[in-house]
Amino acid sequence: MRLLLPLGLLALVGILVLILIYIIKPNFQQKLISTTYIWKLSLKFKKRKIPISKLRNILLVACQVLIITAIAFILSKTVLVLKEQISQPEVVLIIDSSASMRTGDENTNRYARAVDAAVKEAERTFDRDGIVSVILAGSENTYLAERAYANSREQVVSDMTALLDNGTQCSYASADMNAAVTMTDRVLSVNPSAKIYLYTDETYADLSENISLVNVAEEEEWNAAILNATAIYEDNFYTFRVEVACYGRDKDIPVRLTVNGINATSSEDKSAGDLTMVQTVPCMNDGVYTVIFKYVPEEEKKAFVDSLDENTVFYNIPMEDRAYSYQSVLVSLDADDSLKQDNAFSIYGGLKETVRIQYYSSGSDASTGGSLGPNVFFQQALAALKKNYADRWDIQITEVKKGNPYETSGFDFYIFEHDMPSNLPTDGVVLLADPMMTAPADSGIRFEKIVDMSRNSVYLASEETHPILAGTTPTNITVSRYDKVSYDPAYTMLLSYAGDPMLLVRNDSVARVAVMCFSLHYSNLPLLIDFPLIMYNMFGYFFPATVNSNAFETDETVLLNCRGESLTVSDGTNEYVFNTFPASMQLSTPGSYTVSQKTFANKEVVETVFVRMPRAESDIFSEEEALRSPYYTIDESDYYNDVLLYIAGALVALLMLEWYLQHKESSI
Repeated sequence: MRLLLPLGLLALVGILVLILIYIIKPNFQQKLISTTYIWKLSLKFKKRKIPISKLRNILLVACQVLIITAIAFILSKTVLVLKEQISQPEVVLIIDSSASMRTGDENTNRYARAVDAAVKEAERTFDRDGIVSVILAGSENTYLAERAYANSREQVVSDMTALLDNGTQCSYASADMNAAVTMTDRVLSVNPSAKIYLYTDETYADLSENISLVNVAEEEEWNAAILNATAIYEDNFYTFRVEVACYGRDKDIPVRLTVNGINATSSEDKSAGDLTMVQTVPCMNDGVYTVIFKYVPEEEKKAFVDSLDENTVFYNIPMEDRAYSYQSVLVSLDADDSLKQDNAFSIYGGLKETVRIQYYSSGSDASTGGSLGPNVFFQQALAALKKNYADRWDIQITEVKKGNPYETSGFDFYIFEHDMPSNLPTDGVVLLADPMMTAPADSGIRFEKIVDMSRNSVYLASEETHPILAGTTPTNITVSRYDKVSYDPAYTMLLSYAGDPMLLVRNDSVARVAVMCFSLHYSNLPLLIDFPLIMYNMFGYFFPATVNSNAFETDETVLLNCRGESLTVSDGTNEYVFNTFPASMQLSTPGSYTVSQKTFANKEVVETVFVRMPRAESDIFSEEEALRSPYYTIDESDYYNDVLLYIAGALVALLMLEWYLQHKESSI
């Protein structure tokens, strides 16, 4: 137990006063009484065997002493000690390791200055026999040391200085400083008086007094940055847009854009040349400026320039230098600034992969004997497919005229309607539409009979959720005649009627096949939006985009798909292999990465993506609104348990007992 207010014990002086009262209290009184009363009283005392009055007097005095003592303890704020307060100095050092902390020169940078300052504070604390915790704040926040005492000094200081080994271990991503401050709760829950030091280059409009901010930025630092760069395919040629800014200084920044392999036919095309364009941008007041590299006819140039806002700069590409393809584009800044990692940006995706589609439709109607030929609905769906995927694929459509032989090799996507090949092509995806009377021998499909329901069309049912059916309503599709088939278990049934398959799909290393078990001539499907949707989804399912973009920020999640069994991501030094798809990964270092795969059709596909530093990190003098305050504050209830209620209860009980004893004494 502990007394929070020891002066309350002065109330014990009341015990001395009580003793003094008993000392000066008279022991007798002069009264005139009859002898008869004395006689009766003597008989009464004579019958008693135990001296009750003496015991009662002792209890009465003890109660009065305890009452005074209880009052003294109440005035002294008596508490039970739960845990001892830590008297040693304790600090939590948070080191910002976000990308902007790389700002500096060839001798040092902000991150190094932050680590050095944190090491000095740790050593000062250890010198006073204190406790040190160190948090490294980055894309993931980690404790480098947690409540380390002075006997761990050598290890803690060594771990902190090791942050600068081999150059710097500062990240290329953003740091969640609020999450880092939240981590201090683990220390503050033990010692709420621990001091928090934040070593960063950011400023905050609102900062808790519990946090000491150590800003390691220097006034003479500045940064010119490429915030983003894109290539937009419009009017059959590319337009390039570059966003730039200059922080900490007003300067004219030359933006250099080099198109490598302009109008190349492939990544191996060595005959394609390079094109370099330079446009100076007057950057002021930390503003973001856009540079547009675009061909605009001379008669339209004035109207186009007038439509641009004041923060947009235009570079007119000569007509003879227009690019309808490129191998890569490098954007760079001619600036000797304090942060080099955002001075270059690469754009990829200028060479679209060619996808060759063969559409073959022929045969005769089994019920009428009439000749069947190309279906206009397939022609329109393929034309829409080519248009919708124009920014990603170079889709080339070959329609085999009636009477001409079809090919079973050399294409990426085969569509056979009515008349089926004897064997499936092995180098591409195959759509078998209305496999009437026969099916390829190696397809895993066996034709059984034609089911005619022309008198009463039936509606189809969906068997399962599948990407090919995304956005469609299968219950709106009717058929009046279909081909009843049996199929290999490797197929997945997507649409059905009365248990019979209407749409089957298979996508594995053995075959990439879709089977439509009815003719568009005997269905309302071509009249619905569902048909072009199914064709669009089918193409996306069999030809998924390997990556969902050609540019990412560090630690951004990259989604990966594959048209084969495995996919490899390489930065030139390290390789990462994936075998399960869709897959995801985070690329933590800026630069170019190649994504390569071999498709099930033995086609080598290589794509390149660029990973850049987060654009927010380029603003090296950014100011945030607020930083989360630490949760824990010093609270006596964390250390003491108040026993006032218990003492008060005992005091009431003693007062009741004292009253009872006084009553018995006076009743004699």
